[in-house]
Amino acid sequence: MKTEKITIANLKCGGCETTIKKALLKIEGVNSVKIDHEKDTVNVIYDDNVDREKITNKLHSLGYPEAT
Repeated sequence: MKTEKITIANLKCGGCETTIKKALLKIEGVNSVKIDHEKDTVNVIYDDNVDREKITNKLHSLGYPEAT
């Protein structure tokens, strides 16, 4: 099990949180998603067989790229 804290761009409201949470939980192996829109972070707990890049690619496709 891995835990990842990803800082993203464009996180504006509760609707954004719901969209992200629903999409990430559809990825097989993702167990938990918690979002802090004040800090623009997504905390994801996922199985070892899930590639982090799959999560960040999904965020990017939703319009929430990883902040650099």
